[in-house]
Amino acid sequence: MSEWTIGTALKEAKKRLKEFSDSVSLDAQLLLASILRVERSYIIAHPEAPLTDEQVNAYAILIQRRINGEPYAYLVGEREFYGRKFIITPDVLVPRPETEHLVEHAILMVEGFYKDPSQVRAIDMGTGSGAIAISFALRFPTATIYASDISPRALAVAKRNADLHGVTNIQFLEGSLLEPIKDNDLKVDLILSNPPYIPSRELDRLPVSKFEPRLALDGGDDGLAYYGDLFPQVREVGIPPIRMFLEVGSSQSRDVIQLARDHLEVILIEVIPDYAGHDRVVRLSVK
Repeated sequence: MSEWTIGTALKEAKKRLKEFSDSVSLDAQLLLASILRVERSYIIAHPEAPLTDEQVNAYAILIQRRINGEPYAYLVGEREFYGRKFIITPDVLVPRPETEHLVEHAILMVEGFYKDPSQVRAIDMGTGSGAIAISFALRFPTATIYASDISPRALAVAKRNADLHGVTNIQFLEGSLLEPIKDNDLKVDLILSNPPYIPSRELDRLPVSKFEPRLALDGGDDGLAYYGDLFPQVREVGIPPIRMFLEVGSSQSRDVIQLARDHLEVILIEVIPDYAGHDRVVRLSVK
């Protein structure tokens, strides 16, 4: 029988995490809570509770994976986004708080411009975990929503999250960009996307490249490949005025807007900053 308790396990974990985490106590508590399948409050309130050898070993493995730089969401299998928990696996990008700006402003636009949300025909391209599409669908349960991804494994995660949250108004489509919409003779008037926008040459220097799917991160030589491929497709499937909310890198908004103007008749442009004040979402309306 193990002589370890919650208190002794936390103490050892904090020593190991000290040089690798900015939130040592929180990481240690949450990782142990995930092993024991309890709330963090239980971990804090019961330092004397005994642990089995199996629990101690499983905890040590998680701590080492965190030390190695693996995202917390992959360790515990979930991530909070827009006030809800989503299932997260290494097949999908970990949702970032910055992307909540895209969801929030898209919701505000629909509330301001659509008398009847059931008229909305929206697509979340590169849906990954489905966090954007599902958050939007929960706010507008009568809207018609499509969620596409080139990765069938990512779509499987998104479908699990839709089931988790009881969402029934999303149709999941496999394919790149707007091709699934075109191939199925569908139409949309709202396009949402957090695309891959990190330049290839920069990606290998970033810790995320070791764990998160490259397909969801690599934006080509200049980080703009996704947008350059997207804009020529918009007229083929769009119902004017077509509204778009696209996440971008902090230095990419001008280039993305210029690419849009090269291919489309843009009638409205707005650049939305993130919490740090960096350009994060480009909002476009096109004829």
